[in-house]
Amino acid sequence: MGFKIENSVLIRYTEEEGVTEVVIPEGVTSIRDRAFYNCRSLIFVIIPDSVTSIGAGAFYNCKSLTSVTIPDSVTNIEDHTFYECTSLISVTIPDSVKNIGYRAFSGCTNLTSMIFPDSMISIGEGAFLECISLTSVTIPNNVTSIGICAFSGCTSLTSVTIPDDVASIGAGAFDDTKWLADYPDDLVIAGNNVLIKYKGNDKNVIISNSVMRIGMGAFEGCEKLNLRDDS
Repeated sequence: MGFKIENSVLIRYTEEEGVTEVVIPEGVTSIRDRAFYNCRSLIFVIIPDSVTSIGAGAFYNCKSLTSVTIPDSVTNIEDHTFYECTSLISVTIPDSVKNIGYRAFSGCTNLTSMIFPDSMISIGEGAFLECISLTSVTIPNNVTSIGICAFSGCTSLTSVTIPDDVASIGAGAFDDTKWLADYPDDLVIAGNNVLIKYKGNDKNVIISNSVMRIGMGAFEGCEKLNLRDDS
């Protein structure tokens, strides 16, 4: 196998002709940033339980990668980890993972579902940007923040469940999703009474005193809007 390993750190994997499945050796504790960058023939990878960290962009642009199981020794999914893995269908995220980083799964156009563990605390900016096959999302109860454009461009997303504990929802987190387009009210309120989007065209809008926070960009593009608090 084309592994370069130093001091239990997988520095780089070099593709070998005809090899589509890879088993990372037991004893490797860390996968370096971009270790599998642009390995376009790789379909399946097994990550051993000895791995505690997976670097940023580790599987960046692995176009043929279809399935990954992340061991429960990993606590974070870093920035760009699976960026543009366009064949990725399923990912198993263990209960140990607390954070998903910037654009970690952005551009995974065949990802249809994502089950988040209860351990999750935050979903980073653009984490699932333009995952156009993603149809449903259930945010765990322990999540407190959803980043800017986290699910933006997920055009097939129809079902979203956001618990009351989510106090921060970034601008455009659900822009260009079917869920947002079909939301029954012009004022889109989610999580801990966060107003995340105004979809209407009215000049006068009444915001209920039940709203705890107005999200960044909630009224973006509403140039003639008048606001009034009914409290």
